[in-house]
Amino acid sequence: MNPQTSHGAIQSYLDRVKRNLSTDPVEGEEILQQVEEHIHELLRAKGVDPLDGRGVEAVLAEMDPPESYGHGVVETKKPFPMGLWVRFFFCLLLGAIAFVVLEQDRREGDDIDLPFVDDPQVLGEWVSVDFVERQDDFRVGERTHAGDLYLKGLTFLEEGKVEAAPWWTWTKGVLMHSGDRTASAYTIEAFDGVPFLFLEWKNGDVLHRGQEPKLYVMRKMERGGAMADGDEALAREAALFWLSQLDAGNVKGSYQTSARFFRDKVSLEQWEGSVSMVRERLGTLVSRDFMAAQHLTSLPGAPDGNYLVLQYRSSFEKKGDVIETVTPMGEKDGSWKVSGYYFR
Repeated sequence: MNPQTSHGAIQSYLDRVKRNLSTDPVEGEEILQQVEEHIHELLRAKGVDPLDGRGVEAVLAEMDPPESYGHGVVETKKPFPMGLWVRFFFCLLLGAIAFVVLEQDRREGDDIDLPFVDDPQVLGEWVSVDFVERQDDFRVGERTHAGDLYLKGLTFLEEGKVEAAPWWTWTKGVLMHSGDRTASAYTIEAFDGVPFLFLEWKNGDVLHRGQEPKLYVMRKMERGGAMADGDEALAREAALFWLSQLDAGNVKGSYQTSARFFRDKVSLEQWEGSVSMVRERLGTLVSRDFMAAQHLTSLPGAPDGNYLVLQYRSSFEKKGDVIETVTPMGEKDGSWKVSGYYFR
């Protein structure tokens, strides 16, 4: 990430805070200034260079969600009797003392001085794909969290280290944060052979408001373009689902469930015209049998990635012997979606 992108990430966070503020403009600007100062204080405290994109993203991931700043209410100011001022400040002082005591108790609650236990499963790069309340809420290929995922991912290194985040360390089943003194549990579960990591996220809602931690869901990324176990089954399932929509005449549905790369290159109107011509030549489907699959990491005119080129021998009402080629590609959220189709 270049310096401009690092600055843009901070500005994007501040813009979302601003959109969620419900205070008067003057107070809102004060809040924005305080938030920005807090971000830079965290960067200094953690020794993160403001030009270090991954470090900035990691710090922003620890901040409260921008939506949490949207609870302010503009009230009409009225004169406040002196006696009430005294009571107000006395109560404020008591509240501050209680907060300090409770915060100290909380920080002492997480033991981060845990002995290192190796966990070969967790080593490598994990990319965030969702943020859920419970593990049972997660569905492969379906995003339930509507907002941005501020924690983009983590790379677990040997000997309990985390790449580009020296304040984090890990031991088997636990990710520890030296600054917040938190120990967050993680578990790894495979869905159709694809590993996913579920990580407790102890942000401000948990530390200061007593809420239960939600879970970041991360997908294991394979190095060197290799396909993860179970990916071929997911890709073939995605291809058959996509083909079934075409067979049923659901052209719009096939377009909406195509890969983003495909939709960026072809408009819905163009796709509807192409499908109309194909179906006019072929007619309705009679049979379709799987022939072969080939994994590729590059294709002409397409970005590098994971592709599974699938071929089917099919028969249609107007043409008896057709070879259909369908190419699903791996998306960042772990799903597979069709990026190309042709027949001969």
